[in-house]
Amino acid sequence: MNLIEYRRNFLTLHGASEKYARGVIRAGLNKQRDGFIQAIRKHGVQSLTVAARAIILDNPLRPYYNRLYSRIGVEYARLTYKDVQDQLNLEVKAGITFYSAQWRRQMIEFMLSEGGVRISEVDGNTLNKIQLLLASAQEQGLTQDETSRYMILALKNDINPSNPFNKVRVQRIARTETTTAANRGLLIASDSLTITTLKKWVYTKDNRTRPDHVRVGTREPIPLDQPYLVGGEEMQQPGDINASAKQCVNCRCFQRLVPVQ
Repeated sequence: MNLIEYRRNFLTLHGASEKYARGVIRAGLNKQRDGFIQAIRKHGVQSLTVAARAIILDNPLRPYYNRLYSRIGVEYARLTYKDVQDQLNLEVKAGITFYSAQWRRQMIEFMLSEGGVRISEVDGNTLNKIQLLLASAQEQGLTQDETSRYMILALKNDINPSNPFNKVRVQRIARTETTTAANRGLLIASDSLTITTLKKWVYTKDNRTRPDHVRVGTREPIPLDQPYLVGGEEMQQPGDINASAKQCVNCRCFQRLVPVQ
């Protein structure tokens, strides 16, 4: 397939993957939120900050992230593997089923080794939101019982329906993690190829794309182990888990492997 076809296939898959990711992230954040509500009902708000930290240390988001990365990463690894075979006019091997199991293991290993950075960011934002709600209750002069009811209503999205506790960030997190998982899937697919490939950054052509991403997308393909230089940062892929939020959040860029012929 040519680049136009690849872009179309990638973006179609990205839309479906992002929808799946929204459901997974929403379920994970709601489980975390339900832990806070249970703690308030059991102990009140006196020790909520301590209880919230304990809930987060239990890492309720981890299995949801593992599920998201293993599924989305494998889907993009399959797309990449087929694309490279097609560029070389080769028939896709039946062994892709074997590789799928291997790719799934690699994606989970990636999450276990490096995914904690992203989960910690989400957890930190959650604690900040809890602190802001407690500060709001204090400013209103609420009693402890009133604060408990206020916190539960806020966590259940009944205080301000136009700005629910989790809804806005579900979209942002789902898009960001879909981009990261998809581009990681591309890189693990490269390990299963018997030919040498380069990687090419491909940006989304609209006015929402970061200028830094447009610039890197106009450059020639580079070796797989070489980082892209993006706005002064080194990134192994779009959505690089170790890059700054300003280069990753809501990013819709992707890569394509280019065979060396």
